[in-house]
Amino acid sequence: MSDFIPGQRWISDAELDQCLGTVLKADARTVTVLFLATGETRTYARQTAPLSRVAFAPGDEVRSHEGWTLHVEEVREEDGLLSYVGRRDDASRVVLAENHLDPTIQ
Repeated sequence: MSDFIPGQRWISDAELDQCLGTVLKADARTVTVLFLATGETRTYARQTAPLSRVAFAPGDEVRSHEGWTLHVEEVREEDGLLSYVGRRDDASRVVLAENHLDPTIQ
């Protein structure tokens, strides 16, 4: 069983068109995920949830919810949530929390 923590980003393996989802809440039996790209919310049985954790690595490029691109140099984890450290196209160094990733990522 996976640890689901509010704010984490997951993708539904059964509904890829939902794009990137955000865990809203999780308890011993269920996990509720909001898919901002479609405006839909799903509640899954925790043990059989068709979800894959989204995690990027150094060398990846990711989009923020504001539309700018980050070239990932480092990944930090704190309390189960990820932050991506890197450079934007304008060379400024930034930290992008996973809850600020572009919700249309598939």
